Amino acid sequence: MIETMRIAPRPSGSEGDLAGLASLAAIALDEFTLGRGANLDAVKELADEVAAKFPNQAFDPTAAIAVRRAFVETPGFRKVTTVGELREETMGLLARLSRFAADPHSTGEEEAARLRTFCVALSRMAIGLGSAVRDRSSRSSRFY
Repeated sequence: MIETMRIAPRPSGSEGDLAGLASLAAIALDEFTLGRGANLDAVKELADEVAAKFPNQAFDPTAAIAVRRAFVETPGFRKVTTVGELREETMGLLARLSRFAADPHSTGEEEAARLRTFCVALSRMAIGLGSAVRDRSSRSSRFY
C-alpha cells in the first residue's frame, strides 16, 4: 500500500511564506498532472501572496528578485530586464495561476507543468534570497 505524505505547515516570515507557498503549489500542480485530483488551494494562495508583494506602486524587493530569477529559469516566460516588464510579466503570471486554480482542465497539462517549473524555481530563489538577507543582517549586527 502506498502511503501519502502530509505537507508541513507553511514556514513563517515573508520569504518563508513565498517559498513555502511556491513549494506547496508545485506539489499541487504535480498531483494534478499525475491525475491524483489535487487540491489547488495552494496555487490560489500563491497567486494571492505574489499579488500582495506586487501592489500598484511599491513592491517587496526580495520577492521581486526571486520572481525575476524564477522567470529566467522557466521556459515560456519572458526574460524581463526592467521593473515595468517585471510587473507586467508578474501580472500575467497571476492571471495564469488564478485561471488554473479556478478551472485546471481548461488550461491543460502543459500549462500545469510550466507553472510547476516556475513554482519550484520560485521556491528555490525565495529560500536562497531569504537566507542571504538573514546572513547579511546577522553579520552587520556583529559590528555595532
